[in-house]
Amino acid sequence: MMRRLDEAERWIAGVQLANETAGVAVWEWDLDRDLVRGDESLAQLLNIPLGRAARLLDCIEKVHPQDREALLERLNDARRSHDRAEAEFRVVREDGSARHVHMRGACIADARTRRRLMVGALWDVTDRHARELELEHFAGHLAATYATSPLAIFVTTRDTGRIVEVNDAAVAMTGYSRQRLLERSVLDLGFWGEPGEPFERFANRLHHGRVLHRISGFNRHDGARREVQVSATLVDRHREAHVLHMVEDVTERRRQKVALRESEERFARIFEISPDAIALMSAEGRVIEANPEFLRFSQYDVEALRSATTVELGLWAEPGGSEFIAHLQGEQSGEDVECVLRKKSGELAHCQISWSGFDFAEQRYVLLIAHDVTALKRHAAEVDELNASLEKMVQARTAQLQSANRELESFSYSVSHDLRAPLRHVAGFASLLRERPAVQTDEEAVRLIGVVIRAAGHMGALIDDLLLFSHVSRQQMAMQEVPLGDIVRDIAQEISAAEPQRQVRWSIGSLPVVRGDRQLLRSVILNLLDNAFKYTRPRPLAVIEIGSEEHDGYADIYVRDNGVGFDMRYAEKLFGVFQRLHTPEEFEGTGVGLASVERIIERHGGHVWAQSKPDEGATFWISLPLARAPGESIEAGDQAPITAPLGAARPVPENNHRRATPR
Repeated sequence: MMRRLDEAERWIAGVQLANETAGVAVWEWDLDRDLVRGDESLAQLLNIPLGRAARLLDCIEKVHPQDREALLERLNDARRSHDRAEAEFRVVREDGSARHVHMRGACIADARTRRRLMVGALWDVTDRHARELELEHFAGHLAATYATSPLAIFVTTRDTGRIVEVNDAAVAMTGYSRQRLLERSVLDLGFWGEPGEPFERFANRLHHGRVLHRISGFNRHDGARREVQVSATLVDRHREAHVLHMVEDVTERRRQKVALRESEERFARIFEISPDAIALMSAEGRVIEANPEFLRFSQYDVEALRSATTVELGLWAEPGGSEFIAHLQGEQSGEDVECVLRKKSGELAHCQISWSGFDFAEQRYVLLIAHDVTALKRHAAEVDELNASLEKMVQARTAQLQSANRELESFSYSVSHDLRAPLRHVAGFASLLRERPAVQTDEEAVRLIGVVIRAAGHMGALIDDLLLFSHVSRQQMAMQEVPLGDIVRDIAQEISAAEPQRQVRWSIGSLPVVRGDRQLLRSVILNLLDNAFKYTRPRPLAVIEIGSEEHDGYADIYVRDNGVGFDMRYAEKLFGVFQRLHTPEEFEGTGVGLASVERIIERHGGHVWAQSKPDEGATFWISLPLARAPGESIEAGDQAPITAPLGAARPVPENNHRRATPR
């Protein structure tokens, strides 16, 4: 018996030594007397006297207030059910610090004393708890990184490559919904493997810690082809090996890389074939690279240019080059600076140089472009000489023109006086002759005398119109703002008053203010409206429409009528002097009015043209510069129409006759 007690004591002593070594506190709770005893580790952990029994509530007071209720509930449940108890709680030390401890206990019955006991152990898990918190924080950071990563992340099974997890970037990159992706494999997307190759064979090439990389491509859900860089490695997920795929869309990067390469190739090509001399220079003025034109122009080879600075080579012959050299060290750039360069042979050449400095790899460089203007300078000198010669010719021609104008004025005076007197005599004597009784009885004589009188009158009108046409070409213009609306309305009223018995509907739209000579422009409007009024005489209701269109600082004014019209095949005669498309018996006139219109409009920098069909009316157009910029207001009097316009704006003509000077 004594031997068995010695063995038990040795065993208990061994357990206590092991517990002390491991930092485990042993405790005993007498359920009948509500007393708690423990070893030295328990006394240190709970800060209670060693070897003395303490009430349970005294021990509970050492527990953190937030953990006490749960701990008591666990202990009482085990006490009632005579079962095991396990809990984790915090113990508050004397210095206010808290330690995390783990407790285990079991209910037993002492066969010798018949007492009910709960015995157990507790140990400090503060370090483990801190590590768990760190792992929890790390897991949170990892989850946030996974969710917000700009890279698409796929987690797949190792055997088939079936997708089991994706982040938002993967959904956005592929265009598939998350659910659709979880129904597919990475083989379906085309990230890995050759056609027909099992995914498991690819996965077998992976080992823990090994990463495979690949440039691949796949088709998005919308059919767009994207290039991607894929990296894969093995990871543990739920204690099973899975494959983690990190996918980056490199389509734009590769496109930019290709564009950069193409741009470099284009620049190199331009550098080689440029007709201008181009050189890349260092900050001290030494040529690093030069294109073929620079070598041809300077007559130096590349090695010679690299062996010394441009100043040492004597490349700059005038201060323009010195200005360039002075700016090499700074950030300045220059454009079209004229200078003289000295070639290797000593020949001088006039140039325009432009340059721009830039920094690369902590070095200063300058790109220089030189344009040879030697021939241009020579041609400019020739042009100056030619201009001087032309100036003398212009002066001589001007003198001749002035002399011709004086002769024309003298001729006009002669026509006005010397021709008018005989015409008056012819008309007067013919009228007197027609009044004689002997003549009045002869019908044929009366008819012939009437022909003479009418011919003399027509001749007088031709002389008057010819003088007016000559005056139009020579009259000095008084430029001012001219409101066309006021002029058109005044002339329309004057013309209508001349034949009040006629039915005429005037439609005058909004007309602009133009810049010109008011008197001459009034003559233009009078001719155009008088023609429209005259050639609509056969119509029971004459319709005459005046309107305008504006574009590019000009106004196109049109006069449209429903008169007899004309055949466009003969339109070339419209603006010629004394040219007519109708006989005097049909419509009166001398054939000078439209010629005057064209001459006046040309002098204003505009042009005139016409459109017509026989028996369908005619439209005449004149173009004049606006007096106001587009969008500026026009006087109310210019805007108010007499009646609503008959038609829309000018149609695009199939055929029109235009005689004009270009704007």
